[in-house]
Amino acid sequence: MKRRKIILILMCFISAIFLASCEKKKKDEKVKEAYEASTDVAKHEEDIIMLIDYCKRTLATVGGDGYDETVLYQKKDGSCELHYYSKYEGDEVEAHSAYSVDQAVIEEAFDIIEKNKISNWNDEYDNIGLDGGEYILKFRTEDGGYIRATSNNMPENGISIMSSVAHCLDRYVDKENKIE
Repeated sequence: MKRRKIILILMCFISAIFLASCEKKKKDEKVKEAYEASTDVAKHEEDIIMLIDYCKRTLATVGGDGYDETVLYQKKDGSCELHYYSKYEGDEVEAHSAYSVDQAVIEEAFDIIEKNKISNWNDEYDNIGLDGGEYILKFRTEDGGYIRATSNNMPENGISIMSSVAHCLDRYVDKENKIE
């Protein structure tokens, strides 16, 4: 009887090890698939770089959640595109439009970012988030990394500063340069 218990315990132990190794193999395969997918995206992104991403999100309000996002991209050839994305409660799909814009937008927008020292906001400010909304500004640094500032870490006039970056981008849009 004692021998049966030992054999049964060993069988349970071996089964547990086998199941754990199967789970690890599944996880390894998922990690590999995710890596390969991100590598494919990275290969595509070599031709286009996100420079600035401004997003205004509405959260937990009576009207529902949603967002407006403005993204400035620069292509490998130096040309720039400004993309608008928007989706609110009740919208079936995300609205998207894109425009070719003058390269001068880069210098003007980054002048606002540098003048207001937005890259330091994460270290200098720690605010409680706004009720009903969130503002996010993400921008590329000279070393190729990104800095992300939000309404959770900005000075008192931060919304105005972030909005001035968005207005700067908007000024460069010519409806005749819409990308189809």
